[in-house]
Amino acid sequence: SILAIGAVSAESVDDAGIVAVADGDIQESVEVTDTADDLSTADTADETVGDDSSGPDDTAEYDLDDDTYSTYFNEDGSATDALSADGNYYLNVGTLTNKDIKIVSGQNVYIQGKEGAGIINNGTITIGGGAIGQINTVQISGITFVNTNKNAIVVNQHAKNVAIARNNFDLTYDDTYTDNAIAIMTKGLVEDVTIVGNEIKMTSAASYTYGLDLTYYLDWYTFGDGNAKNFYIAENTFDIESTAQSGMAEAMYLDSIIDSVIEGNNINVKTTNPGVSNYAMQVADSWGFFNDPWASSPYNVAIKDNTIVLDSADLAYGISVISLWSYTEDYDEIIKDMVISGNDVTITTQTEGVGISASSSDVSITDNKVTLNAAHDPVQAYTDGYIGNISYGIYVNNFNNDMGYFTNNTVTGNTIVSNVEAIKAYEEGDQVQPLTIEDNEASTSYLIDDATYDTYFNADGTIKDDAPIAAGDVLLLGDLTGKKLVIDTPITIRGVPNKKLVNCTVNLIQGADNSVIEDLDMEFTGDDTTGSIGIIYIKDVTNVTIQNNKIVVPDFVDKTGSKYGSSVYAIEVESGALGCHDIFINNNNIFMEGSCRYLYGIDVFKTWGSENRNTNINIFENYVNLEGGSRMAEAIYVSESDEVIVDGNSIDSTSNGAAYGVATDQLTNAVVANNIISVNAATQAYGITATTSGSDTIIRANDIDAKGTGAVGIGFNKQDGIVIEDNTIAIDGGDYTSITSSDTLGTANAAILNGEGNTNVEMSGNDVTETSAVRLDTVIEVSDMTVTAVPSGNGNLQITLKTAGGMALANQKVKVVFDNQVLELTTDANGVAVLSFALNKGGSYNVDVFYLGDDNYRGSDASAKLTINKIKTAITASGKTFLATAATKKLTATLKDANGNVLANKKVTFTVNGKTYTATTNAKGVATVKLALKAAKTYTVSIKFAGDGVYAASTKSVKVKLNKEKTKITAPKKTFKKAKKVKKVVITLKNSKGKAIAKKKVTLIVNKKKYTVKTNKKGKATFKVKLTKKGTFKYTAKFAGDTQYKAVKKTGKIKIK
Repeated sequence: SILAIGAVSAESVDDAGIVAVADGDIQESVEVTDTADDLSTADTADETVGDDSSGPDDTAEYDLDDDTYSTYFNEDGSATDALSADGNYYLNVGTLTNKDIKIVSGQNVYIQGKEGAGIINNGTITIGGGAIGQINTVQISGITFVNTNKNAIVVNQHAKNVAIARNNFDLTYDDTYTDNAIAIMTKGLVEDVTIVGNEIKMTSAASYTYGLDLTYYLDWYTFGDGNAKNFYIAENTFDIESTAQSGMAEAMYLDSIIDSVIEGNNINVKTTNPGVSNYAMQVADSWGFFNDPWASSPYNVAIKDNTIVLDSADLAYGISVISLWSYTEDYDEIIKDMVISGNDVTITTQTEGVGISASSSDVSITDNKVTLNAAHDPVQAYTDGYIGNISYGIYVNNFNNDMGYFTNNTVTGNTIVSNVEAIKAYEEGDQVQPLTIEDNEASTSYLIDDATYDTYFNADGTIKDDAPIAAGDVLLLGDLTGKKLVIDTPITIRGVPNKKLVNCTVNLIQGADNSVIEDLDMEFTGDDTTGSIGIIYIKDVTNVTIQNNKIVVPDFVDKTGSKYGSSVYAIEVESGALGCHDIFINNNNIFMEGSCRYLYGIDVFKTWGSENRNTNINIFENYVNLEGGSRMAEAIYVSESDEVIVDGNSIDSTSNGAAYGVATDQLTNAVVANNIISVNAATQAYGITATTSGSDTIIRANDIDAKGTGAVGIGFNKQDGIVIEDNTIAIDGGDYTSITSSDTLGTANAAILNGEGNTNVEMSGNDVTETSAVRLDTVIEVSDMTVTAVPSGNGNLQITLKTAGGMALANQKVKVVFDNQVLELTTDANGVAVLSFALNKGGSYNVDVFYLGDDNYRGSDASAKLTINKIKTAITASGKTFLATAATKKLTATLKDANGNVLANKKVTFTVNGKTYTATTNAKGVATVKLALKAAKTYTVSIKFAGDGVYAASTKSVKVKLNKEKTKITAPKKTFKKAKKVKKVVITLKNSKGKAIAKKKVTLIVNKKKYTVKTNKKGKATFKVKLTKKGTFKYTAKFAGDTQYKAVKKTGKIKIK
């Protein structure tokens, strides 16, 4: 969507005055989320121009090029009747040469470049110029202007809702051009303008050159109707070079602007001759409050997060804000904040310059970075009367002789690096108004270039004894050729934008702790006499940062006569005797080529024989591109170091020998993560290696592409504790067996090479692809498995077939010997084959897996043990006591599993007295048997569940006791006559319930004679006794008992008369 406004003023713009264009459609009532009362933090995310697409439903489209131009435009560029004065159309621009476009009226007018075209050669687009409201909602986008002595875009007064986005400007002006050279110009009262994403390049010999000119005047003698307001100027690039002999070059001239935001722009302005003032951004005041029509001084302007580089032969002003309205009673009602925050301003001037300046009230200058170096040659250029021609990092004019005093200015949190006074505030006499200057940081800088090098450095690169360079200073490196810097004190070494170091080296040695090397543009060619060299080299130092440098080695060669060839290191870190500690190497761009023996991008190592290792080495977000190295090209190499992080680097390493992405050895506590690595080698390619006695290393989430005669994505050996996880690896290897030399990992084609001597290895989540000209080794991954049996259903044992490097092999046949069967299974897309087995067959099984291989992959085998654990069971039963004579003797047992669930329909045996009884459990898990036990005694009953395919066996022993039953016997008194021949005595034997007991021997003893008779079915035993004498005889009737009945006896009398 297109939001055709800039910042929003709480005072001068209401909701009804804001119009957005979303995909060409006008939208009202855009929500205002921030006001200009806090412009330093205003959210401008919605203030962008989106992709071109359809406008309103009734929008017409016209193709505009040299052939169709006359249909839509007259020779002077004005529109013909073919274009509606009301607008609502697209102009799709192809190629126009020496033709202008002038649109005076209409709304919803979209001028956009065709894809692959959109070129205007020597043409100007002019918008507006009519009455208020005559033109509204215009977009100019995707156009490339290629002009000579001709300006590109003009937005005239009264235009509203204009978006100028994503255009390219290549403008050239020679010294015959007498007017102002301008890429984009607005005149007078223009409001709600978005200027974003434009690329403006200007080479101009004109006296006055402007990338963006917001002028209050319509011409030299006519005022505009009001302020330029509600501008959003963001993410534009200005690259301007002025070769004029006098005059002015400005990226942005913002005259009387209000309620606007200027942010995220990249500005580079160079003036080559004295007499030309150089401005990056000037907020100017044309005294419109004295004019009719009336216009205020600038207010409510936020200038934030812009990057500015000025290279000036004369005066240079980075950001200047002039608002000449003095403090009056009306001040509180109108004038609001001017915010300058988060900008990075770098100025190199041969005369004088000011980084940020303000002649106004309520200016907040906060959190900016200013780097300024002034050579103090005589000023010849125009001097701004409100700033002057004396150099300062930040200058605040808090008093003005013409307008009185300013008030409420703030300068806080800024960082100034300069060879001039950091902050200057001008006040006069007692007219001191509120002014806050606090929490700023200033450093002294020295410009070191070919002209000044000998002033500060000896021929060997060491700092001269009388040089003023001290700890904490900043060395700004300009153009240097063939120089060496050897630093032994804590300083910052910073490159000047657009300057280059050629065949120079920077060394930090002992004493240079807490130093920074940043923003250098270095090119090192060397020759056949150079030999091995480190371009940035540090040794014996702590807390050093090497960042944002560009190092280019275009073609490094071996030193003539060198037996072992030569090595070149872009960044070299050597431990020395003390070790290097707390080293941060980040956001560097390294490009190296050469036929020399060895190319190293970043190299960290321990000096031979040193007792101190390097510690806390951090290498992140670098780009390393190597091409060459007859024996080896290593993008990043770290050895014999502790606490190492290599994270987020992008690496392209190509070698005529071996190529490495990240090579490590003998590290402890290391993390290699989130790197994007491409290696291509004539011999062996290694993406990431970890070798030789390392411990506690993590290699995670890297994206690796390795190609070579041999290709290894990740290789490691002799590591104790290494994690390889979530990496994406692709390798493409040739016949690695033809490679004659390699490192300790050897040669191979493998996404992951698990070498010898590793312990505690964890690998997971890696996504690998392997291509090889020779057969690849394979591995079968199958693990022992233990499950618990269930009555029904199947379990699955997963078998994975991979290459030794970890690539899954799909659609391959594997043989499985299991449970006396030979099965053939096929792997799926993930290399997985599944062995299905019944879960109701508890036991322990051997699983033997065989892959026979094919033309691409070697065979392999593996074994595992499958254990199906039966569910434990338990029998509960209680002992019983019975009478031995009982007719039924039942015993029960309950069978349950380990979870207390009853088990039905299971056979349970009861073994007692040599006999086994079998019963089946009922629905309640109860088994019941009738015991055929007769003899009175105590029995042990062994109860057993033999188990089955699901449930384990269980046993239980209980006691069953049989007691003898009590008996009763009768001994009646009998009287017989002596003469009776048969004298019968009947004895009755009964049980405890009074029932007769048959067939039991009963004994009767009388007169010393013993008679024995068995009872009949009525329990009666009839004795015939022989007694021949008269008298009374006492007898004893007795049952001796047996296995079931207790003994009993009773006495009686027999009388013979």
